[in-house]
Amino acid sequence: TDFAFRKICADHGADMVVTEMISLKALANKSFRTEKMLREESNCLKCCQLFGHEAEVIEEAFASGLFDNFDIIDFNCGCPAPKIVKNNDGSAMMRDIASAVETAARVGEVCAKHGAGFSVKMRAGWDSSSVNAPELARALAEAGVRRLVCHCRTKEQLYGPGADPMVIKAV
Repeated sequence: TDFAFRKICADHGADMVVTEMISLKALANKSFRTEKMLREESNCLKCCQLFGHEAEVIEEAFASGLFDNFDIIDFNCGCPAPKIVKNNDGSAMMRDIASAVETAARVGEVCAKHGAGFSVKMRAGWDSSSVNAPELARALAEAGVRRLVCHCRTKEQLYGPGADPMVIKAV
């Protein structure tokens, strides 16, 4: 959510607020518009959602100090939005588990250095023929990830009906 809505929620007792999706690459490139999205003044837990697949930009993005106000960094491997997926980010990362784990583990290492909590968000899989959330969850756990959020629909399903709670049980 944007700054104004996060502030309203916090002022009305929200336990936690979460940013809109933030591009690691845009931060590494010092995008003023993206940096502005990280403005934060809430007096509750603050979570920043990040997306990106290029491990080499992670350190640059964190070097800005813009994440210092956030308690939790949520790395997104689940967003089905075309503008995210077309760049091999979000749920597109479900198609390459090794790359997703490498990038998520790197974000987790940088979060640990900066004292931020860390989670990974994912989907059931890319489509009904590639439901691989349990495999990704196992690989992420082996890489040290301790918090997962699983949307029990595939990228293909978007937000429509057909969510499969058994995916969460398998994860």
